Amino acid sequence: MWAYCRRSLVLLVCVLAVAPAARVTAGVRDSPAVTVTGVALWPGSNSYFNLRAQPRLDARIVGTVQWDAHVTLLAAVQGDAVAGNSVWYRVSSDSGVGYMHSSGLGYVEAPGPWTGVLSGTDGAIASHTEPRPDAPSEAAFAPGTQITITGLVHGIAVVPGNDVWYRVSTGSYRPAYIYAANLLYSRMGAGPVPVPLLGAAAILAVDMDSGRELYSRDPDVERAPASLTKMMTAAVALDRVAPSTPMTVPDGAPSVGVAIGGTAMGLIPGERLSLHDLLYGLLLPSGNDAAYTIAANIAGTQDNFARLMNRKAAELGLTRTHFVQAYGLDAPGAYSTARDLLRLAIYDLRHYALFREIVKTQDHVIGRGPTHQAYVLHNRNSLLGVYPGAFGVKTGTTPRAGQNLVAAVQRDGHRIVVAILGATDRYADATAVLDYAVAVDVRASPVRTRQAA
Repeated sequence: MWAYCRRSLVLLVCVLAVAPAARVTAGVRDSPAVTVTGVALWPGSNSYFNLRAQPRLDARIVGTVQWDAHVTLLAAVQGDAVAGNSVWYRVSSDSGVGYMHSSGLGYVEAPGPWTGVLSGTDGAIASHTEPRPDAPSEAAFAPGTQITITGLVHGIAVVPGNDVWYRVSTGSYRPAYIYAANLLYSRMGAGPVPVPLLGAAAILAVDMDSGRELYSRDPDVERAPASLTKMMTAAVALDRVAPSTPMTVPDGAPSVGVAIGGTAMGLIPGERLSLHDLLYGLLLPSGNDAAYTIAANIAGTQDNFARLMNRKAAELGLTRTHFVQAYGLDAPGAYSTARDLLRLAIYDLRHYALFREIVKTQDHVIGRGPTHQAYVLHNRNSLLGVYPGAFGVKTGTTPRAGQNLVAAVQRDGHRIVVAILGATDRYADATAVLDYAVAVDVRASPVRTRQAA
């Protein structure tokens, strides 16, 4: 029977324009009448639907629609809410014309693109990488979000008798699917880029070259920077000494490296390595011991080096940032913002070729030398090699900060940088906001040829 329903559907001629959100209980004012053919499907036990004289549960019944019948949708209106959904359809069927709740419509077929409105009661509707509920979810969206539908596919049924999914445009670089039951219908044509639901406390995304702000959430709220601090450690070091400068690992470096929640390069006191090698240890495995070593060799003490860091921050206009040491463990008086840290990342990418080279590197080997052991270093930034066009920048995690990340990608000729602070899943947030930012940026200025420096 289901296969028969699929074969029998006619293509969508025009998609409904949803009426204003005001509740309608009498004297319903329909949106402009158009013709849409769909199949009535119901996940419950009833084999039919009641057609009512008005879009209300207590309105007079004027006819019935059987479980697998075809109906013509004439208009969408707002009426009585059923399971959190107040959209009703005025339909024409074999038993006459009346109002049927939108949950009775299984699906319509459309050539796309057309715009739908997401509907759900749990506060979040997930998009999936395949048309099945156990497929990975790259982004979630709020009920009421407008989203562009590009086609219909059949996948794994979530409710009995309904295996329909819609292929949607979320801004992602790969296909995304929304289950048909989570979609209401609105109008022909592509809709806006849907804004994803994100969990981080503070987020800012910008076009690196134009400065265009693409997404923002509390970007000026002061938070613990964690190891994003090391972007400033690298800047101060590169300003003051040549990469070939040898540095001696001090006695205190290992204890800082293995501090609670800390990360380390694995340095041994008395070893001598170049600043070049220490920067790889600083920025790939986020070595606290490398940061401590760099600070001690350049400024003598952590306090002296922190003063150099804060002087540099003032020069760069980072007005809501203060550092107390080179490595970024939680400490009183250490704070920054998503805006300041994003500005710092862009500055480093523009001004230091070695920094650009290091932060895009996934793995690096320092061979054994006469003054040091060998090191095999791995970048903690999991977007590298996974998210298309990712070329940096830095991770940071502490108990007070949560999960922090500054990420940079190049797609479609655009360079996007995003700062994420206070996340519980920084890579999920980063993927969703980067997809959104890239799509918004490309739509705003479709012609762009400048390449990454």
